[in-house]
Amino acid sequence: MNIVNIVLLLLSASLLNVILFYFFKKYLMKTENPAMLFLVINIFKDIIWVGYWIINLETNQTNFLFLIGIFLVTSFALYFKVIRFLNRS
Repeated sequence: MNIVNIVLLLLSASLLNVILFYFFKKYLMKTENPAMLFLVINIFKDIIWVGYWIINLETNQTNFLFLIGIFLVTSFALYFKVIRFLNRS
């Protein structure tokens, strides 16, 4: 795996998470059950993101581990921000 793929993985995951977080703050917080709506949207986003990268990356163990590692780190950061935001409101 070259550095360009790693940067693209990180940028795409981060950009999608930032977009989803602002969508959550602006629109989903006004609904009755924002946490469940966020989870549903985030699961679909994650399945599409991982599926896209599994199809487009060369299939080997290193690429898969990078993909899963970036997925876990960015997902943890997103969930941390959403939980903190829910606790404050």
